[in-house]
Order: sequence, then structure tokens, then C-alpha cells
Amino acid sequence: MKIFADENMPLVTELFGERAQIVRGPGQGLKASELGGAEVLLVRSITKVNAKLLEGTQVEFVGSATAGIDHVDQEYLNGAGIEFAYAPGCNANSVAEYVTAAMLRLAVKDGFELAGKRVGIVGHGEVGSRVAAKCRALGMQTLLNDPPLEQQGVKLDFVELDDLLGVDVLTLHVPLSFEGPFTTANLIGRDWLSRIKKPGMAVLNTARGGVLDEGALWQVRAEGLVKQIVLDVFEDEKNPQRVSDTALKQADITTPHIAGYSYDGKVAGTLMLYEALAEHFGWPSQANNIDILNAQPKELLSPSAGTTYLEQLYCAVDQAYDIQQDHQKLQKAIEYRGQDRGTYFDSLRKDYPVRREFGNYRVSTEQGYSPQAVVTLKELGFVG
Repeated sequence: MKIFADENMPLVTELFGERAQIVRGPGQGLKASELGGAEVLLVRSITKVNAKLLEGTQVEFVGSATAGIDHVDQEYLNGAGIEFAYAPGCNANSVAEYVTAAMLRLAVKDGFELAGKRVGIVGHGEVGSRVAAKCRALGMQTLLNDPPLEQQGVKLDFVELDDLLGVDVLTLHVPLSFEGPFTTANLIGRDWLSRIKKPGMAVLNTARGGVLDEGALWQVRAEGLVKQIVLDVFEDEKNPQRVSDTALKQADITTPHIAGYSYDGKVAGTLMLYEALAEHFGWPSQANNIDILNAQPKELLSPSAGTTYLEQLYCAVDQAYDIQQDHQKLQKAIEYRGQDRGTYFDSLRKDYPVRREFGNYRVSTEQGYSPQAVVTLKELGFVG
């Protein structure tokens, strides 16, 4: 059997190598001619999977190591009899940690407490539920909005979208959809933003750019209704430029769609695809008999003497994930124009460094963290 796999997927050889010939290559711009003889195609979100790519090939199984699947033409795959699998939730914790790092960065930079703040979470799926848990660990009051789950009878205290107009922080975790009863395109648009009741809201978008009207966002930022903005996704990422000058200059934190790019999340995605293929081809499962990450928790450095509880939280989280570093790298995109900017944007994703999740770091009072900070950090996912 021959498998073509995106060159940026980790542990493909380790998991699949004993049972298949592995061919690695770039997922960006992949062509049908490169799939000669491959029965299995393993991709990430940068590969458009459709008839143009697969017609005339021998591919019978497509796996996408991603939580989102808007790059896959599932209708075509179904019609062609090609089995499809993806990895829902594989990077959910990574995104939740990104949101945690962003909020702590904003709080320390601008000098405000997170405890007691009201956070509106739009979408309570794999990502949103983890974000909610981390926000509660930080002492924040969570308000949840998810009409599809509410309609399904999920028993949570859901609120209407307009009930979030008075929150301190708004964070988005829904897919981008253009049809059906729960469309999300421009869900947070000009009308909603113009009716914000509590000036100074922080808005974070790690979902899809089209969920949020960027043009309206800059307007309400100028009016003071929104104070802080974090964008990992952008309104027109299909544009060769990927990200606008306005976003780069106006947002407090901008990153190149990498919130879910932790190494742990990528590995989880690869493993989920292996399990799907194992079921399809009758291979043995690897779920319980392989130590994929094989690493001991790393000791955190001590915080500076005299630091506050909030500063200690930021000190620990920043060691696990320095979100400001990703922001600064993307800021250099302002030096490029047109396709060159898009190429630079894509290179930051392609060459993204290994980023481990909080569970790979150990925290204790012996390192100088207060008992309160240790409790909170463990609730955020660090190990004690």
C-alpha cells in the first residue's frame, strides 16, 4: 500500500511505516499527478480535497488531521466512494491554551484582573467547552451561547447572543457556515458590535475569519466599544495577501492561524487518522500501546520575586507558550505586499516551531509559585 502524506504531519512514518510505503510532500498546491499509485491521502487544512485533485487517482481513503473540514468536498468523496476521516477535537486544547495565553497577556500588559470578569463564549463544542473550563479556572464568569447544542437538548445555561453584549471578553469558537438554520457568516457583524453595552470589550477570534466583520470591528474599536482585539484568523485568508495592514496595525495580538498548532494536537490528529485507517484496513490499534510523545514534564523557571498572583500565572503560561513571539513574527508581514505577504504568512505556518501543551510543564511552590497560583495552574493543565 502507498500513502501520500503532508510533509508537516508528525509521526507518519512511526505509525504507518510498517504497513505502507510512505511518500511525503508539501500539501500546498498538491496536484493529482503527485498521487500516482497512492491509495491513501493524508492532508492538513492547506490542501483542497476535491474532484480536481482526486479524479483519475487510485485514492480510496482520505484523512485530514484537522478539526475543521471546510477544505474537503465531502459530497464528491461520498459520490466517488472514497472513505473520509478527520480528527475532531485533536487541537481543541491547543486553541484553549492559546486563548488563555492571550487573555493573560492582555491582562498583564494593560493592568487588569481576569478574576470576576464576564466572558462570553460563542460555541461550546470541543474548543469552546475547554475554553470555558480554563476561564472558570481563572475565576471568570462564563456565559455560553450555542443554539445548535441548545436545540439538541444539551442541559447547560445557554444564553442568547444579545445577552453577551455586556461581557468583558468575547471569544469565538464556531465553524463558518453560510446556510442552514444556524449560519455563522458575519455572526458578529456591524449591528451586533454597534450595540455593545459595556465599552472596552476584548474580542478574540480563533474560529474562522468570516464569523467576524473585521471592518465593523475597527470602527467600534475607534469608538471605544471594543478596546482589545486578538485575531488568529482573518476575514479573507484566501486572498493572496492573507492579512490586511489594518489588522496588523490595529489588533493587539495577531497570529497566522496557528492557535491549534501545538505539537501535541498535531500528534493527536495523526493518531486519530491511524485509528480510522486501522478500522478500514483491519490493522491493529495503536491507541493504548504506543508512547507517542515520550517526554518527561519540564520544570518551570521561578517567577521574579514580588510578582503578583496574575503575574505568576502569566510567567508560567508564557514559558509554555510565548504568544507574543508569534505576534511579533507576523508583524513583520507589514514589510511585504501582495503575494509576498501571503507567502510569508504561509511560511510561518509551514515552519512553525514545536510548541508543547501545558501538561508538559511542572509547577510547584518549591519553584517560587504561590499555593494559589499552583492550584490555578494545575486547573489550567500544568502538572504538579
